[in-house]
Amino acid sequence: MSPMSSLFFRVLLTLLVLAHASGAQEVEPQVDDDMPYPADIDPVTTESGLQYSVLRKSENGDRVRIGDRVRVHFTLWTPDGLQIDGSRDPAYVGAPIEPREFGIGDPDRPLMRGMLEALQLMEVGDHYKLNVPYHLAYGERGSAKLQVPPKTNLIFEVEIAEIASRTLEYEKWTRGGAKETESGLRYRKLETGEGLACAEAGLVYVDYALWSVDGQLINSSGIKGRPFVTTPEELPLPFLKEAMQQMRQGDRWLFHVPSELAFGDRPMRALPPGSSSVWQLSVRQAWTFDEPAFELPPSHELEDTASGLKFRVVRPGTGYAPAETSTVRLHHVGWRTDGTRFDSSYHRKKESTFSLAHMIPGWREALLSMREGGEILLVVPPELAYGEKGFKPYKIPADATLVYRLELIEVR
Repeated sequence: MSPMSSLFFRVLLTLLVLAHASGAQEVEPQVDDDMPYPADIDPVTTESGLQYSVLRKSENGDRVRIGDRVRVHFTLWTPDGLQIDGSRDPAYVGAPIEPREFGIGDPDRPLMRGMLEALQLMEVGDHYKLNVPYHLAYGERGSAKLQVPPKTNLIFEVEIAEIASRTLEYEKWTRGGAKETESGLRYRKLETGEGLACAEAGLVYVDYALWSVDGQLINSSGIKGRPFVTTPEELPLPFLKEAMQQMRQGDRWLFHVPSELAFGDRPMRALPPGSSSVWQLSVRQAWTFDEPAFELPPSHELEDTASGLKFRVVRPGTGYAPAETSTVRLHHVGWRTDGTRFDSSYHRKKESTFSLAHMIPGWREALLSMREGGEILLVVPPELAYGEKGFKPYKIPADATLVYRLELIEVR
């Protein structure tokens, strides 16, 4: 081959490599033959000593921040390759592989410092390798629960699956336009709803966020993944009860709360005793619960699934969706197809709480398709209900098709 031809092929090969690199979104991690974790790829070390390698960079643009609740896949190893934790293996045989959920800034379940720092560098879809020095992991004590010895550096691969919930956007408290009640509670309306008044509701679904007066986030339903779902009278603090007497579904208000209407002389995490606080409340939903009348629509008005379950969505939900391992709180009523009612939480005037693992198959299938606040009508064939045996406590005969109405209130 002539020198000119050799030069041509070298240039062509270089251009092909560069073209491939410019279009690639993912770098395949190179695993050491003797170790199960990915090799470092252009590692970056932060001021704290955390080292990370980008295994895949997302173009999602949705970056994680303090106040988020994230769903994360990860594997955790010691440097000698011993896996000590992770989400990519089922908890038991046949269990679904689900990401773990973490609250970014959760005061009750704080993340190790290295993981907290890394997650805030990442966007949804990113996949990183982390080398976490022991002072950003379990420190000089180690972890008895995970059998991590003292002063042990740790290695992660971590991938952000989604942001499950976010804290309500921070609004600085100012007195302009604020109103004050006789109790000393001050508030400003950020958004005005047109739904049911909370004072008339049997149950309210309220997102919340709590800050110190200087703007430090203390806690929120976004971090916890849990709003207040309760009767207005059962809310835990005096100002919350007062607020519910004035708010309605769709309202989002900002409050300046004196200590005597909140935590009083009790310390609350970063709030010293006797501190005023700033809250934001958003009433996502307010319900009344009246038992619906029996209805058995003709088949052409119902949707059906591959299993034989027939259904009609009465009201779509807007809250959290259950998983197969969830426990749910709901109102329900069941009838035989002749309209005979055999069970009703409405009649008892108290919601029911069930684990999805212990439900009839028809309920489980329906609830996995719902979100909090949703209501559904079901026509359940016997093979998805009580089958050939029936259910004597409810006087359900063998091979009975059943009709249900379910209202999903809360996923736990």
